Amino acid sequence: MKILHLIDSGGLYGAERMLISLALQQQKQGCNPVILSIGKPAIVTKPLEEEAIAQGLQLKAWRMKPGLNIREINKIVKWAQLENFDVLHSHGYKFNILLGLLPKLKRKLPTVATLHGYVKSQLFSKMWLNEKLDRIMINRLEHIVLVSSYMLDDLPESYKHKENLTVINNGVDIESIKEKSNLPADSDICSFSRKFENVVLGVGRLSPEKGFSKLITAFEKVLKKKPSTGLIIVGQGKCENDLHKLCENLQITNNVYMPGYCQNVPALMKKSTVLVMPSKTEGLPIAALEAMALCVPIISTQVGELPKLLDHGRAGILINSNHEAFENVLSLEIIKLLEDDSLKNTIRRRQKEIISNKYSIEIMACQYLKLYMRLKK
Repeated sequence: MKILHLIDSGGLYGAERMLISLALQQQKQGCNPVILSIGKPAIVTKPLEEEAIAQGLQLKAWRMKPGLNIREINKIVKWAQLENFDVLHSHGYKFNILLGLLPKLKRKLPTVATLHGYVKSQLFSKMWLNEKLDRIMINRLEHIVLVSSYMLDDLPESYKHKENLTVINNGVDIESIKEKSNLPADSDICSFSRKFENVVLGVGRLSPEKGFSKLITAFEKVLKKKPSTGLIIVGQGKCENDLHKLCENLQITNNVYMPGYCQNVPALMKKSTVLVMPSKTEGLPIAALEAMALCVPIISTQVGELPKLLDHGRAGILINSNHEAFENVLSLEIIKLLEDDSLKNTIRRRQKEIISNKYSIEIMACQYLKLYMRLKK
């Protein structure tokens, strides 16, 4: 089975890490996955491309002008046909839209679109428009995959009972994550974490929907009770300067480190006491799965698939994202987890059971392979 994964990534976040893990597992299955990564002509390389090459995956870097570039998507599809691919697998709205614009007879190859989750975009913004187009165009593709059952709520009612829609939960390579966690972390991060008794971790895009400003505000309250605590927030995004200013205003810069992009998140997780996910919206985040694979306790908002993943509070701590005193509640829950070893151990035992039985990369890859084979018939 020869699979062409199509993506335009802006970093190495959850969707990208999931794709890398899936492609590696597909190699173990005896398949031939290739990642085609697009970007603007001026871009030399992208984090996803570097990681794919480092992992020994086949990569096709394709540079093209952004927008509704019908000419280039035609070239990509013709190239895929000449290379005898069996299936096209789209990851993200850009390829969903471009492939949806092509008639099925022109695509020829069966096309799968995995929806990794929608961002709550500002009304009439460019991203809002792209998401609207995405919801229309995915219906023109052969099959739609959601990474969590919660995402059904984000789709129009007419989509929810379609035969060409499947839920395949994100999965992670547990052994690979453990191996990565034993590799050296970034030296600056190590130097920072060694200063503190406990480290609170946040992972994700530095964008409003991730709620990191609320985490920082809550962390300032944590420091009053637990002064030997550090906060590391990994990621890049438009909110970076605002988050730095917030730390300065709260006078907690010595206890907060924002290193930007981090290549080895599992190694950082291993040095952390708790992962906090204060998001306003999520699907099934890879960071949460990685933390569970390493038995790192999680405090999360009750959004997306997270309540189900955390067994409704038995494998982590859940907080209502709309709570009017959210920052106060979050700070109290962080403090409780830092102080209660029995609670941490109980959470870790349940995490280990859930991640092995429901969210492994082997389960996810087998479900995708069955889907590909069904479409190929």
